[in-house]
Amino acid sequence: MERDLTDLMHAGVAAREESMADLQPGAGALAATVRSVRRRRTVRHSVQGLGVGAVAVAVAGASWFGLQRTDPPLPATTSTPSATSSPAPSATTPTPTVVHDEILGLPPTRSLPPGLLEQATPGWVLATYHSVPAGATELEPGVEGIPGGVVHTVVLVSPAGEMYRVVDLPLDMGVTILRWEAGSTTAVVRIEWVGDLGVGMESRAVLDLTSGTLTPTALGLFSSDYFPNMYVGDAADGVELWDEAASTDAIVSNLYRVRQDGSAPEFVGDIGFVWLLDPTGRWLVSNGPEDLEAEEGFLLLDVVDGGTTQLSYGVPGQRCDVVGWFDPGRLLAFCTDDGTSETDPAAANAAYYRIDVSPSGATPTLLTRIGLTDPHPTDTWSGAWVSSGTVAFAGAVGSLDVRCADDTYLWTGSSARAAPVAPGSSPLRILGGDPLLVESTTGGCTGGATAATLRAYDAASGTSAVLAPEPAPTADVPVWSIGLVSWTRGVAP
Repeated sequence: MERDLTDLMHAGVAAREESMADLQPGAGALAATVRSVRRRRTVRHSVQGLGVGAVAVAVAGASWFGLQRTDPPLPATTSTPSATSSPAPSATTPTPTVVHDEILGLPPTRSLPPGLLEQATPGWVLATYHSVPAGATELEPGVEGIPGGVVHTVVLVSPAGEMYRVVDLPLDMGVTILRWEAGSTTAVVRIEWVGDLGVGMESRAVLDLTSGTLTPTALGLFSSDYFPNMYVGDAADGVELWDEAASTDAIVSNLYRVRQDGSAPEFVGDIGFVWLLDPTGRWLVSNGPEDLEAEEGFLLLDVVDGGTTQLSYGVPGQRCDVVGWFDPGRLLAFCTDDGTSETDPAAANAAYYRIDVSPSGATPTLLTRIGLTDPHPTDTWSGAWVSSGTVAFAGAVGSLDVRCADDTYLWTGSSARAAPVAPGSSPLRILGGDPLLVESTTGGCTGGATAATLRAYDAASGTSAVLAPEPAPTADVPVWSIGLVSWTRGVAP
């Protein structure tokens, strides 16, 4: 099956690329439609693609994959480095008070001390704030234009939540941080838009964190404002993984390995609309492209050595979706009766399954069935690996038609339990590891979403702490609709 499937996918790549080559809309049409198409691809993959390298460097448990890591595990906590040494406080020497700058559109921050950026270690967070007061036009491209915001700043956040201003960026530009090696003075970013019409997308650029200079880098893949490339993550051998839209509805993509040495991209295989990279960065699962008739199954891709296998969940009569990776070779899936209109989980036979996967097949194991008092995932294909056998996901309790997450949940052992990261808030993005990082907001399901907050959650102690809060309120701006817009955890060089 693997050879037939791979031949079929390769045969379709050239034809789809040729059919899309002339599909460049005019400027007016682009400005009016870029929001919906880009959102389908970027919002979904903001959960999976951004910072996935931080999860990929985690040490996974032994399994049939047998991948041996050479990098040391990331530290759970990291002490805050300082630019200069100072004597320890004594009984007669009071500890100096830290004075933060109050800047409109930012939480309390400090200027970046010389050398601190270079001293940052894995676990520090690099983030951007592009703050817009509540009631202003959404910070998105569109025919009405976009607000410039009041501030657009890159900040460095320590594991203790201390925030330092790194560099300012243009107000009329959107920038998303994709990858940052802790201690580096550059970061890989995506330029989302430039100017009032929201065009000017650059899928990959390098941001100089000392000067703010942005340098686009060619990927060698088909791309446009309408069909940008998406960063999928880093493979286990360090090569970046990127997708290339292969259909006009952005449902089907080609996955490539892209080295930064000028060599041609290496085609890995076709993927669908959603995907998840395993904790080692060796294996990727994706929903199957519709033209491969894989709606009732999924694809398993070896992103290092190549090869694609189409697999079935193996649960007859049920519709299943991947929640997240338990470990390399093991998936957590959520299933309900196929075609049912039941919203009561028990009536729909809703259940969690473990799916053991390999290129030779997939084997399901029923974990538990659930009822109205049990949590269910509100957005599948977006769970985060926390540790061996533990998956974090956005979820809610009650009827299956409740699609607004009320908190973050952890599957541990035989059931899912609430992780009180921010009760009553809807998680926007969850990044696995220790600690777990969760970006969430309130009011997102009622149309009155507030600016996001990033928190760190310690699964062992069950406690959370704010790393990057909402912008500080003022008399003139008591509420911010947008503040934190992108972030990633620093990875080991």
